[in-house]
Amino acid sequence: MELKIISWESKGLRCPDGKIILNENGFKRFNFIQMPNATGKTTYLELIQYALSGYLALKDGKTIGDYFNISNQSSNPFFELIVNNNSQIITFRIDFKFDVEAILSKSEINNSKVTYSTSYAEIGGLNPGHRPPNIMKKMLTDEFVKLFVFDGEFANKLFDPADSRAFQCLDSICQLNILDKMELSLDKYWKNQIIESEKSSSAKTKIGIALAIKERDKYETKKKELEKQLIEGEKEIQRISKEISNIDKEIKDDDSLSGNLKNLAQEKKSQCEEYENEYNLFVKDYFELIKNPLNLDQKFIAALDIMQDSLYKLKIPANATRAFFDELVEDKNCICDREMNSQAINSINKNKLKYFDEDRAGIYNSLKTDIRNKLKSKDFDQNILAKKNEEFKRLKEAIETAEADYELANKNLQLSAPANLQQKMEKRGELNNDKNKLMIQLEKIRTNTEENLDITKSIPILNRAIKKQEEKILQIEENMKLRQDIEKIKNICQKIKVNVKKAVKQKIIETCNLQLKNIFAGKKRLQIEDIEEYITLENQSSGSAGQKLAVGILYLSVLLARENVNFFTIFDSPCGAIDLYVRRDLSEPLVELVKKNGQFITFVQSSERLEFTTAIEKKVNINEILHLTVFDKSRFSSKDLPNLPTNKIETENAIFVNDRDFFNNFSPILEKRENI
Repeated sequence: MELKIISWESKGLRCPDGKIILNENGFKRFNFIQMPNATGKTTYLELIQYALSGYLALKDGKTIGDYFNISNQSSNPFFELIVNNNSQIITFRIDFKFDVEAILSKSEINNSKVTYSTSYAEIGGLNPGHRPPNIMKKMLTDEFVKLFVFDGEFANKLFDPADSRAFQCLDSICQLNILDKMELSLDKYWKNQIIESEKSSSAKTKIGIALAIKERDKYETKKKELEKQLIEGEKEIQRISKEISNIDKEIKDDDSLSGNLKNLAQEKKSQCEEYENEYNLFVKDYFELIKNPLNLDQKFIAALDIMQDSLYKLKIPANATRAFFDELVEDKNCICDREMNSQAINSINKNKLKYFDEDRAGIYNSLKTDIRNKLKSKDFDQNILAKKNEEFKRLKEAIETAEADYELANKNLQLSAPANLQQKMEKRGELNNDKNKLMIQLEKIRTNTEENLDITKSIPILNRAIKKQEEKILQIEENMKLRQDIEKIKNICQKIKVNVKKAVKQKIIETCNLQLKNIFAGKKRLQIEDIEEYITLENQSSGSAGQKLAVGILYLSVLLARENVNFFTIFDSPCGAIDLYVRRDLSEPLVELVKKNGQFITFVQSSERLEFTTAIEKKVNINEILHLTVFDKSRFSSKDLPNLPTNKIETENAIFVNDRDFFNNFSPILEKRENI
């Protein structure tokens, strides 16, 4: 599947009126579209996404109203995108109907709407609705489209631990979100079935089940939020730990530090780590110790002593117990001086097996032996807990001293370090503080025992509350069986997702790293270490902006290649505030990443040309590049512009110039002032 953009056209929206054509002299490998700030680059990008996905029809009136252009109102505002899919021409059109009054008054109630229409050979002219050909449907979801139409921020999100965007891309490319939708549909189906079953229940049961569902959902939501905090917190701790580890390695490898001070700091650090290991072992032993109640209180030992003495006083032999009761019933009077009548005899014969039968005698004898062996054992120390508490105090004091020594050694090392290394050490200190704060927050959730369900942060307590409500819901037998079946299916879905992601992830990493070796040959090694929610790089706490973009583009390219698709890619201002050296890091691998028959489209400003578009121009045939400049014609005077070529296209509010020389010389005064 090969998808390329032929053109797009807009009118009466928050972007230039007019048509951008990308195949005038055949498709180009690199398409540079130069637009000054506030001209409509982001609007173009968003509308291309919406045209492909059909997602704008699901947005509210206020979001749609944001595309209204107050200075360029039209009676028929629209956006039209024409693409080529394996030589099949498809048109996606969005017509806007703005609630002008609500937009101008900034009302919260906004009835702005859009209507979609689609056209290609099989269905004829423009037909109502977003109706891509069947072969394209699964690729044109909102999340999937963002894999190849995105801004520079998207690449950063692939490396952001708080975003999980990298794994979401795997979901989209493997269509695993279908499984998520299936789980949601199953839950919805179950709720609907419960409602149906309520109709045949008593009024009291109906009210009870409805309330139980409401309560269960409330506790489920709270539980999921706490679980999310724990999962994201652990991920952030792992990320911080990795960053600290990388900084430690950089400091260790730095030759500018004093050898003695560095060795002393390392020695103090090792001492802290040894104490930490000792502390962990101590805690484990301590918990094993307090599991035995004998170690907790002397009163318990004393009570066992008394119990042991009492057991020893039970001298009745096991083989004599039956004879004792047999002889007792033959006497005229019971041992309590009551007459041994027939009722008393029957009671004794009936109950005698409860007292000192052979099994019970065996239990008592065994118990006596166990108590004697424990209390008389040479290994048993009645004061063990007190000794352990003293040991803990000494260990705690030693840890505090070691940490203070390490902090002092680090401070001295930092004072002797050059400025750049001092910054890294300060950063490491901040990261350690952040990590400790986060660990405390997570521990508070894990150890919370608050029973009040309105304020509790205890997941086990919430689980009990959820189970209690589930029991009420499952009072109807059919609901119980249905729930069990649904849970089985959901578990299968979750296992499929985990297994597929694990297998695909490893192959993606291997393919990316193989290509990264070729792209960055002879330069600083750049390799992906892992993709666990977000991308991490080997031996780096993070990457430069250029590295992130290069790896991000490669990652998405490899993902798309798995589906045997060659899609155009669009970037909005990939360079931004990136310095010249980093731009070169980005532009050079881009030439390798964009296939010969690919279509790379990027919006740039004049300040982004140097060492980006100019560097790419040096590496590829000039016939493979489109140089298009689009600007607001009322914004700049003619004296501020290079000479306009005769082939320019002028519309109501913009000028479109397809010319390399004009592109490379376009730096009007107003734009320079804005970028100073």
